[in-house]
Amino acid sequence: MNRFLFLSCLLVAVVVVSGCVEQQPSGPHWTCPDGTIVYDPAGCGEGCPNDTKRCLDGTTVARNPAMNCEFDNCPKPQEQKLEASISVFTDRQSYGSDEDILITVDIESNKAVQDAEIRVWGITVEGTSRIESSQKVELKTGQNSFLFSEKTPYCTSGCGGIKPGKYAVKAALFVEGGQVAETETFIELTQG
Repeated sequence: MNRFLFLSCLLVAVVVVSGCVEQQPSGPHWTCPDGTIVYDPAGCGEGCPNDTKRCLDGTTVARNPAMNCEFDNCPKPQEQKLEASISVFTDRQSYGSDEDILITVDIESNKAVQDAEIRVWGITVEGTSRIESSQKVELKTGQNSFLFSEKTPYCTSGCGGIKPGKYAVKAALFVEGGQVAETETFIELTQG
């Protein structure tokens, strides 16, 4: 009887222990970088751990079994389109002949630009601008300010077609040969 009891207990112990031992399935499997072995008995190739990685643009990517469970590549960042606003100011509102005119051009840019150009022109009579200048500049993200120094025409009493009156002073921003923004202000030319 003791022998029967001993064999019965042994049999129960073997059944309990065999249920606790994990058996390794056979078939296709992946070894992930963290050492985890993932079995894929159906061979469908979707057997990596379910973790993800957040990319710089906010999207997420998952591990890819075809890449030995490495993460898929993040999408390439798209080039940000340049958005800029431009303002132009003069140091005074009224000028006589052959006077210095200081022109300030302010540009607000949403991104840095290495090779931009600012053009300033104005006091245009019969299609000819009496002031005209340009500068190659580098824009930084945010507020940018540039100074131009010009002279009003020598004669503002009617010679050369320039008469006293109101004239536009314009400024434009060009990037890669294309105009991005343009603005203008007005000054008064007086006689003398």
